[in-house]
Amino acid sequence: MKHLYSLLFFLVWGMLFSGKLCAQNAEWQYIKDGNKLFRLKQFNAAEASYKKALKVNSANARAYYDLGNVYMAQGRDSLAMAQYDETLRLERNPMSRSMTYHNRGVIAQSRAAAAKTEGVKQNLLREAIKEYKGALRENPQAQNSRYNLALCQKQLRESEQDPQNQPPPPSKQQDPNPQPQNNPLINYARQAERKAREKINQNKHQKSLDKNW
Repeated sequence: MKHLYSLLFFLVWGMLFSGKLCAQNAEWQYIKDGNKLFRLKQFNAAEASYKKALKVNSANARAYYDLGNVYMAQGRDSLAMAQYDETLRLERNPMSRSMTYHNRGVIAQSRAAAAKTEGVKQNLLREAIKEYKGALRENPQAQNSRYNLALCQKQLRESEQDPQNQPPPPSKQQDPNPQPQNNPLINYARQAERKAREKINQNKHQKSLDKNW
């Protein structure tokens, strides 16, 4: 009887392990199929394949990364960034994390190039710089990230230093009711001028009286 229980245990364990192994095989087969479709630029089919992999295992960081690449290739930036967020949440491999940060930087950099205003462009360049620094933090040997980082930093400096992009100085509006300045020198000069005019008027008046007399 004891041998029978042992045999049943190994049979059940073997079935569970076999089922788990089959699920893992199916999961990675979907990813493999998706990668083939992606290389053929059959993006919709590749998207469906990656989603099947995630349906088998919703914690597969590679499937999220590959799905993000599909959306990135289609120009669906917001969806791509959402998949990369999941990748960074689940992935622990520094090389994979570096590639994820790099792709996020590429999206921000591409959007900066298409920005219609300098303010938006500068913000997107700062975002790209942040992502490329993340890529280099995970993998200091990521040369493409290093090159793109230097390029974004150069473009940001040029944009910030361009006189056309500087905010205009605040305009000085003339006060419609200017208040008199309480300056002693000015007051003294005004008093002297007033006394001089009074003296001239007095002289003119005296001359007029003398003439009439």
